[in-house]
Amino acid sequence: WRMAVRLPLSLTSACAAFLLLLCKKATRTTRMKSRRGNGVMVKGGHAVAYSETLAFLLGHCTPPTAHEKSMPVRIEIPKSPGPVLVLPAKGDEEDTKLGIAQWTNEGWLRRELLYEVCVGLHTAGLALRTVCALLQRCGIASSSAALPPMRVASVVLPYIAERDSLLITRRAATGGSFNSMWVFPGGNVDGRELPEDAAIREVEEETGLLVKKESLSFIGAYQARNDSTCLTYLMLIFAGDVAGGKLQLQPKEVAQAAFLTGEAIDGLLAGSCSGQVEGVALG
Repeated sequence: WRMAVRLPLSLTSACAAFLLLLCKKATRTTRMKSRRGNGVMVKGGHAVAYSETLAFLLGHCTPPTAHEKSMPVRIEIPKSPGPVLVLPAKGDEEDTKLGIAQWTNEGWLRRELLYEVCVGLHTAGLALRTVCALLQRCGIASSSAALPPMRVASVVLPYIAERDSLLITRRAATGGSFNSMWVFPGGNVDGRELPEDAAIREVEEETGLLVKKESLSFIGAYQARNDSTCLTYLMLIFAGDVAGGKLQLQPKEVAQAAFLTGEAIDGLLAGSCSGQVEGVALG
C-alpha cells in the first residue's frame, strides 16, 4: 500500500518541483554567477548541483527506514583548493556518516514527505537538463537548465577546556541562514579556501574565539538545501579545541551563545527540551 501512495506523491512532487525550477530561473541564474568555492563531486566526476540528493547519486534510492539516521560514505576533503569528493563507503575506518533531512526528522509521515520532495526535485532537475539539452541540439539556445553547484560549508563544534563545554550559538533573527535557530558556528568555504581554514575563520568571525587548526577533526557531513535561494550545501562538521581569543558575538549573525556541558548534551540526545545552561546574549 505504501507504493500505491508513493507513486502519485512522486509524480505530483516532480511536477511541482519542475514548475518551481522554471519559476526560479532568475534566482538560479544569479546563484550561478555568484559561485563560491570549488563545489562537490561524486564518482565519475559529476559535479553535484541544486536539486540533486547525494544519497540518490550514490545509489541509495530507497525510502528511509524508521531507524536510519545517516548513510556511510567516503568523503575526501582536499588538501589544496579543489572540490570535495563524496564516494561510496568502503567499509573501513576512513568511512564517515552523511546525514540528510529525510532521515533525521522524526515521524514516518514527515520522513516520507521529505523523501518524496527529494525524489521530485531530483527528477525535475534531470528533466530540466534533458529538455534544455534537446532544445540546444535543435539550435534553440536556452539558459533555463542553470542549476547552481552544491556549495561547501564548514561547521565547528568548539570545545572550551576551562568550561568543559561546547559552544553553541543562536543565529540573529534576520539577515542570514537559519535565522533564530541554535547552531554551531560555521559558514561557506570561499574561493580557494580550504574547509579547515574556513572552519577556523568562521568561529573567529562569529564568536571571537580562536580554534587550533591541528586540533580539528572531521566527524561527519550533512546535506542541507534552501529552496528559496536555490542552493544546496554539503555541511562538513569538525570538532576543534578553542586555544584563545575573547568571546565577542558578531551582532549581524549571532544573537546568543550557550555553553553545552556533557550533562546538557546527554539530555539533548535523550530528547529532553528542558533544563538550563550558562550563556551570553547581546543587549
